[in-house]
Amino acid sequence: MKPYYEDGAVTIYHGDCREVLPTLEAERSILVTDPDYGVGMQYADSERMTAAEADNLLGTTLILAEKICADNGLMFWSGSWARVSALQQSVWPWHIKHLGIWYKPNGAGASGNGLARRFEPWFWICKGDGKKEGEWQRLPDCISINRVHRGMDEASAHPCQKPEELMRRLIRFFSLEGQTILDPFMGSGTTLRAAKDIGRRAIGIEVSEKYAELAANRMAQAVLPFAAATQEEKEGA
Repeated sequence: MKPYYEDGAVTIYHGDCREVLPTLEAERSILVTDPDYGVGMQYADSERMTAAEADNLLGTTLILAEKICADNGLMFWSGSWARVSALQQSVWPWHIKHLGIWYKPNGAGASGNGLARRFEPWFWICKGDGKKEGEWQRLPDCISINRVHRGMDEASAHPCQKPEELMRRLIRFFSLEGQTILDPFMGSGTTLRAAKDIGRRAIGIEVSEKYAELAANRMAQAVLPFAAATQEEKEGA
């Protein structure tokens, strides 16, 4: 399949990840992704998915990704009890090794059930025992970083954009310099942008052309120097 965008560090495909993944030659890539949770959000020109459709999509994608990805991966998912329970059925042939939390000090919108959530879970998923040697840092299970909101320099048109600093920190833990990050649900390209900034190759797939174009524009920006760790990162805070 012809890439939608490509440079020396990043390759973007516009299409359904279930069709693109079988064509990739990205052996031992690191899966880092933020799929549609199936909670009724409308993303640009993509179809709104039900929870069951999102579960089926995720399950198929993880089966396809398992064939080309390394033993450890990272995935965000909805924080509601029902959605996390469903995840346990959808994650095979991977399994959940650890649960982590992204805490948002600057709050979030109403969740629709009376509680405005200020956290979002991420999951360390793996095949086998998921053992990791020589991590770049000790990663805490709770990371506090403000959510992206309108007016911030990094804000794009995507309604659920992750902060670049959050993704840089997570990618540093789950990968080594020079490795390839694979994101089958790329959105506006934050995972790819973070990977490129810290010296990883990245492959992204996005079904919405609007967001594929947005991500391509973000990738064309110059790489910023993020090699040095902050004191907070060194201490694992």
